[in-house]
Amino acid sequence: MGISEWLKHDNELKGQILDYVRTQKYIRLNSSSATGSRTETLNNFRETNKLLLKEILMRFEKAFLKTPIVSNNQVIGPEELNGNNPATRFEEMVNRHMESVYRKHNLSNGYAKANADLIANAKSTQKQAYIELAPAEEELYTKITLMGEAPVVGDLVKIFEKAPYGWKDISTLDILLRAAKKGYSRFEWRNEEIDFVAFADKALNSRERDAITIHKEKIHSQDEVNNFIHVVNNEIFAETLIPSNTSDFKEAIEVFRKKLQPKIISLNHLKDEYEAYPFASHIKAFYSSLSEIYNARNPEQIAEQTIAQKDHLKKARDTSMYVEEFIQHNFKSYEQISTFAEANRNNFSSLDETLVVRADDLMEYLKRDHEPWDKFPQMKKIYKELNDAIKNRLNALKDAVITIYETIFVEITARQKELGIEASNLTTNAEFYLQKINKETQITQLEIYELKANEFRAENFKKLEDFKAQEEARKSGEAYVSSVDVSIATEMPPTTIENEVQLDEYLKKLKAKLMVKLSKNQKLWLS
Repeated sequence: MGISEWLKHDNELKGQILDYVRTQKYIRLNSSSATGSRTETLNNFRETNKLLLKEILMRFEKAFLKTPIVSNNQVIGPEELNGNNPATRFEEMVNRHMESVYRKHNLSNGYAKANADLIANAKSTQKQAYIELAPAEEELYTKITLMGEAPVVGDLVKIFEKAPYGWKDISTLDILLRAAKKGYSRFEWRNEEIDFVAFADKALNSRERDAITIHKEKIHSQDEVNNFIHVVNNEIFAETLIPSNTSDFKEAIEVFRKKLQPKIISLNHLKDEYEAYPFASHIKAFYSSLSEIYNARNPEQIAEQTIAQKDHLKKARDTSMYVEEFIQHNFKSYEQISTFAEANRNNFSSLDETLVVRADDLMEYLKRDHEPWDKFPQMKKIYKELNDAIKNRLNALKDAVITIYETIFVEITARQKELGIEASNLTTNAEFYLQKINKETQITQLEIYELKANEFRAENFKKLEDFKAQEEARKSGEAYVSSVDVSIATEMPPTTIENEVQLDEYLKKLKAKLMVKLSKNQKLWLS
């Protein structure tokens, strides 16, 4: 304020001020020691000075209304100021000065001033009427550009609290939020992307602001948005996931993510249900690709990954569709073949050589073929051949083995009658054992039954002989002596006998061995 100009150009006023000051000083220095007439004189000076002060103040008031001010290095003349008295004129001067210093403060008008306003704006789903930035947002993003990559929200708020802005922190946060909603930026908190609601919640805490960074979003043209929609709808999925009239990039991304979610859930279910089968690898691969895109940190990455992987995604989607169609139409038969192959793994080796080779092909197909639909008709044919061959082999072998054992059980029954044994349950139950043979599904096991038929007969005959010997021992009072099993096939090596001499020699050797055993044991059981 140019008050010094008053004294420079008005010598009378200057003199009055000096007289007033000198008089006041004189009164102050002499009033303590004055008595009598001197005290009265000082009182007269004091009253005169009061009248002088009133006149000086009146002249000050008149001069004040004619005084310019200097604000922000510019002179503002009295004719530019309002106010018809010093108080209102001074208020106008201060306001004009503050407007000059904080000349961009009004840009924040219309933005949030309270916490609740900021949170409400963050939660609002109302679409922006204009994509262009408002003046306050332009100021903010100019500053963001100068601050470099990923500026901190806390630093930005502090900058706009100062001149020439003087914005409230809540207003600055709201300006930043609204610009972000127009697609100009996104936010990360401790290196993790956050949505607008999370931004508002964390930014209201002044300590958390320093953990929030601002990242510029690429501005996408309508051609780029259309290209992304075309890639998704036509080149990858062959269905409309994103409406073709969508113009906003972020809206297109959000719709895409929502449509991906049920697909990912479905793939995850299929992946878990059919995990044991080779073709599940295609479901896992497509699930992994879609999950990676769905979980990308920001819309920009979703678009980039989708477009960059469009060929891979199309192939994965097509193959996944083949898998789902195969499951829908052929899996029941495929599972039946798989169960058959697992159950007859040992039976395959008992078939003829040609069928063994085909069985190997079937096992390899079930174990390693990730695209089973191609060879499925051929494998169904092989399955039928193997199934028929095994059934025929099992039925023929089973009939033969049952016939053998039925004869054995007849012999056992006859032997029991011959020995005069009336006790039951001494030998193997015929009905149970024949049912066991009839239920057998393994060729090798039936062959073992066939090979051990004579041994089975001998074991049961021995049970009868031992029981008879025990009965006779009880009746005679003699001690029972159990018999020792001796297998002639074990005692004598295989040999060919062509004449009586060779037969006598064979029997002589057998007798010698049996006599040795008989000398050590009182009874032998020959089989």
